[in-house]
Amino acid sequence: MAIFSKQAFSNLAQSQEQEASSFYIPSLKSGDNDKARIIFKNQIQSIKKKMEAMKKGENYINGYTEPLYKILDDVIFWRHLSDGLAIFHSMKTHEKYSVPITFEAFHHLGNQFYLLPMISYFNGNGRFYILNISLNKTMLYEGSRDEIGRIHIEDQIPGSLEDSVGYDYQQKNLQFRTNQTGSNEAHFHGHGAGKDDKDKEIMQFLRAVEKGFIKIAGKSGKPLIVASVDDIFSKYKQINTYQNLHEKNISGNPDDLDTIFLHEKAWELLKNKFSELQKRAKDDYDNNQRKGTTSNDIRKIVYESLNGNIETLFVRKKAQIWGSYNHDKPNVKVDDQQNSENECLIDKSSKATFLQGGNVFIENKEEMPDKTSPINAIFRIHPK
Repeated sequence: MAIFSKQAFSNLAQSQEQEASSFYIPSLKSGDNDKARIIFKNQIQSIKKKMEAMKKGENYINGYTEPLYKILDDVIFWRHLSDGLAIFHSMKTHEKYSVPITFEAFHHLGNQFYLLPMISYFNGNGRFYILNISLNKTMLYEGSRDEIGRIHIEDQIPGSLEDSVGYDYQQKNLQFRTNQTGSNEAHFHGHGAGKDDKDKEIMQFLRAVEKGFIKIAGKSGKPLIVASVDDIFSKYKQINTYQNLHEKNISGNPDDLDTIFLHEKAWELLKNKFSELQKRAKDDYDNNQRKGTTSNDIRKIVYESLNGNIETLFVRKKAQIWGSYNHDKPNVKVDDQQNSENECLIDKSSKATFLQGGNVFIENKEEMPDKTSPINAIFRIHPK
């Protein structure tokens, strides 16, 4: 299954398609995920009913839902998931992503994909990587304050030193034979057995690990915590090019550390950094409110987000405001409820803000800077 990247987010956000379906399904990391499959089945049925109400023909509806039912019936697929499953589907687009985010079950049918739940995968809600490095096993996790999930790395990062330098590396380092002279004398032949050769192999391995991690992380900027013995971490820092490598590692052989321990230790290292980031953003809101460079008005926020003028956006969890934006006038119209012609304006503003380099924080109501509105914005410059 593909890794959800910022480029994938951008492609989906900019897609303008008729009948764009977005499915969010809570899932489990093990088992058959029967409950998740039932949720998805019910979501497909709901989409079918909406299309019937839109007077779509039976052949069109069957053709539209056929790929969705194929996913539903793929038993192997449902056995290899993380905490959440996101599926984006239209007549032209068929994408699915298993991510370490616990979703609430939700689906949406409209002229754009609904992406707000995916923003926390990248931005502002305490997401980070944990990279376990030992000579015997390499593993990568992604986590947040409340959850952690393993990222499958088989095609990107070598799983061990053997995978990196060749399966004969042990023989190269230490060849053993028993001399049949009446005594069991062991003879060792030092083909690469010296410390310098061993260090070279380790550095080669670490460079391959770092190169693979960069491919996965891209330019996400999420903090990286390395779990390894101190000597390996010291060597890794020498070849590291990722800008947000944490200065401290989780010290010890990660082969002996369970996932819960790793999660707790990583959050202990990072919690102050993340809480300070959000606190500073909320303080900025209070300061900018006095300058007139904040707003809780969805109409103004939609317009300014599309013009790249939002530095930070706070969005209340589960909040939705339906409406439409006229690019020609320009004008924002707010509706009482969803219909076949409108879209979620909170989702629209969040996508635009994120794609133009702004921060998006998804908050509980009591944590919003201005609790009277489901959306608060800090502008980069005073709006016209």
